[in-house]
Amino acid sequence: MIKIQKDPITNKVLCYTEVRSNTPVYSTDILMDEKEIPEGLTLDASMLLTDDREFIEQTDKCDDEVQKICSQIQAVSGEEDSDYFMRMILEGSSLAEAREMVKTRREKRDALTTQLKEKKEEHRKHIKEYYRMKNREKDAVLDCQYYSAVILLIKDENRYLKEWLDWHLGLGFEHVYIYDNGAVDDVKEIVQEYSEDMQSKITVIDWRGHHNHIQQDAYNHFLSNYKSDVRWGLFIDSDEFLKFTDGETEDVNTFLKNYEDYTEIWGYEVEYDANGQENYENRPVRERFTRQTDVREGFYWKNFIQVNRIDAFEMHYAYYDPEKHQVWKNGEHNKDLFVIDHYYTKSWEEWKRKIMERGGADPNYHKALREFFVYNPDMIHLDTGEDAVQAYE
Repeated sequence: MIKIQKDPITNKVLCYTEVRSNTPVYSTDILMDEKEIPEGLTLDASMLLTDDREFIEQTDKCDDEVQKICSQIQAVSGEEDSDYFMRMILEGSSLAEAREMVKTRREKRDALTTQLKEKKEEHRKHIKEYYRMKNREKDAVLDCQYYSAVILLIKDENRYLKEWLDWHLGLGFEHVYIYDNGAVDDVKEIVQEYSEDMQSKITVIDWRGHHNHIQQDAYNHFLSNYKSDVRWGLFIDSDEFLKFTDGETEDVNTFLKNYEDYTEIWGYEVEYDANGQENYENRPVRERFTRQTDVREGFYWKNFIQVNRIDAFEMHYAYYDPEKHQVWKNGEHNKDLFVIDHYYTKSWEEWKRKIMERGGADPNYHKALREFFVYNPDMIHLDTGEDAVQAYE
């Protein structure tokens, strides 16, 4: 197969690329059989990308303007300023005249370079606005059952689940999808403690058994089976809690309505350590662990995602054509709006259980027992030298 490649500024077809195993392919890409590729390329090939005549006319106009400016820059950049200066002298100009001509030439070149930069930026904004408009058109015909949902993969963590559910349902999420990979705990035992009305807001998917990639497979299963039911999704773990930090937001849906032009809203993770605790206590996680740590600060992030717009998941990260979708991330990494509180280690006892008993959800990443002391150097006295690596599943 062949994928069409285009210039990001003019939107013109430039070439055709063979689709190999490592070639990014998005649902909006145009693919052809190699036998269908015509000989040579013409400007009319831009029609393959969109049938929007106004958009094509604007890109054609921009292309003409860019080429015109580039030609003007070339005219005043064809020779070095020193060579130009000497040529003016040889052609009879005085030293003062030659210097002034070099200065004028340089100013013209700088002005044209600035003009070219502004023209390209103008067109980049035009392309963004075009895709924003197209996304709005698609959004207008969405018929989602739930405006917001939080999606959770869990394994044998019933002791934390009710706090996690109460917290996120309390923030206004309209639905919760739980992928239960438990070998010992049954998520439904916790769900059945709620009223029928609250139970109707929770869908449990049996995810027990072997999977090639437990978490990635679960998220892609969600896209295949539920994404048409949901507008916004937040994919987090049972040790992660969404927290609004703007001092105003109380309902997640009210917050999300301000960002509907964005496919993702960046969510910054704040890490917490063990608070010096060695053993599990039957108290809320958010009460037990209050001490933040800057270990791996900003290393992971969990974003709000308009799930109807994306193609697939690669682990935690949504997969889509970045030219056609925008991500909202301000200068504060959105930390002034909300964060994802991540209770990574909890106590020493709970960490050992995570490593030694529960197993990981990623076949390519295995946590180590002694990683606990990276997050909790004040508890190094517990380190006996013993180490173990978390097994997959």
